[in-house]
Amino acid sequence: MTLVLLTTPYVRVGGLGSELATNLPRRAAIGSAGVAFVVCAFGLGVFATASALATVYLLRRFMIAHLGGCTGDTLGATVEVVEAVILVTAASGL
Repeated sequence: MTLVLLTTPYVRVGGLGSELATNLPRRAAIGSAGVAFVVCAFGLGVFATASALATVYLLRRFMIAHLGGCTGDTLGATVEVVEAVILVTAASGL
C-alpha cells in the first residue's frame, strides 16, 4: 500500500484515504517500504518478493488506466491481493 501511495495520484477528494495520501510523511514511508522489502526478501524469499512487487506494479497500472489513480478502496484491495499472491507463492514452495 505504501508503494502505491508514494507513486500514484490519489483521485478521490474527500475519500477515506485522502487524509493518508495528503499527509503521508514521504521519508518515513520510503524508509518503511525499504524495511518491508528487506524483511520480505529474507523472510519469504526473492521469488515471493518479486511476485509481490510485480503484483503491485500491475495493480498500479490498472488503477491509473481505469481510474486515473488510486482510492481508499483500491488501496485496501491492493493489500488483500498482494497478500494472497504472497501466500500462494509461499505455499507453492518456490
